[in-house]
Amino acid sequence: MKNLTLAISCALILFCCSCSSPQQSSIKFDYESARAMLGVIQAIHDHAERDTVERLLDQALTLDAYRICEERYTNPNRSKENQVSLVQYKKFILSFLLDSVDTQGNRRLGFMESLYSDAMKNPEKYSEALRRIKSIPESRIQESLKIALHWLPEGIEVNASVIILFDIGGGSWAHQTKDGRHHTAYNILLLLDEKGTFDQDNFLGTLAHELHHIGIPLDSYFDTINYDGLTDTSPLKLYTDFIKGMISEGLAQKFCSNSPGKLTPKPYPEKRFAAIERARQNWEYYIAEFNDIHDRAIGDLKKILNGKITNPEEFMSAYTNYWTWHAGKSEGKDFVLGRRYYYGSELLGVINEGLGREGLFEVIHDFRKLLPLYNKALTELKPKGYQQYLFPEDIIKSIQEL
Repeated sequence: MKNLTLAISCALILFCCSCSSPQQSSIKFDYESARAMLGVIQAIHDHAERDTVERLLDQALTLDAYRICEERYTNPNRSKENQVSLVQYKKFILSFLLDSVDTQGNRRLGFMESLYSDAMKNPEKYSEALRRIKSIPESRIQESLKIALHWLPEGIEVNASVIILFDIGGGSWAHQTKDGRHHTAYNILLLLDEKGTFDQDNFLGTLAHELHHIGIPLDSYFDTINYDGLTDTSPLKLYTDFIKGMISEGLAQKFCSNSPGKLTPKPYPEKRFAAIERARQNWEYYIAEFNDIHDRAIGDLKKILNGKITNPEEFMSAYTNYWTWHAGKSEGKDFVLGRRYYYGSELLGVINEGLGREGLFEVIHDFRKLLPLYNKALTELKPKGYQQYLFPEDIIKSIQEL
């Protein structure tokens, strides 16, 4: 295995679990930042002096996990309202010592407020959750890794650190740092069920989901279409930008998180859909409005393929406000997952059900095959009223000509 000596050395330090698969994939667990932040939360709960809390917090924020968080959440490609820095996070945490919590008008910190409030009131609940996470049998971790690899083309290795932490702005995510390392992180605040106990099944499904993101080989497609050389108004670039999230999130959501759908069932019928309760409610809502979502996709694709988009920023803003979780703000709903997760899982679920796993891999290597293969698979399956869910032939023809 490449870099075997380095891997063995890393396993001997503060990482508490290391697992490998027959494909030579490996993951290692990092609980250090979760332990450190628990100390901060316990101090706030115990009404410690501000100097004590700030000293503990400063120590926690020097850890690698929080540096990775800041790199991810301050990426300049993110919109300003979607960023959060460690300076903002520190101010947010220290404000729990005061009469009111200061979210500084930041959308992500606003989302975190109720979660951290519960932790400040009940630190023992999260301490127990961390204990349970650390006690997950290695065989279950291996199972999640194998599920992720099963839904990736043959020969792919997934090597990553798995960070358990009190996150600064989100739930679970995958990130490659500037030095080339792969990380996947899980916010312990979102790993508990409605009863306040650690939800192992949800975590393991989400683990598979994020490991799939790390392994998915998208570069070959981007190289094939010379993506970096395309203009911002190029139909091929706009189509790629529009469909990328549906493919990457749809694959992970359907086949690793084990999501149900309108057109196809869960891939693993005996297992639960790995999602928090709010996300499951989003999913039920999306299934009920599938026809409207499908019509919106057709409308957006026609704009792209007919060359009618002269202002890409305006189009992508509209995309964000409909296809991502940001839609909840304008629609007055509590979205934690965006429609792109759901709609992509519907399309890819149909392809797998009708054409098999190899059809999914064709899509990974060429995004332009998504809709033609979906139409072909849906015609093979012929669910009730399936004709209304097909993409028009003019859209298929235009995509094939990109």
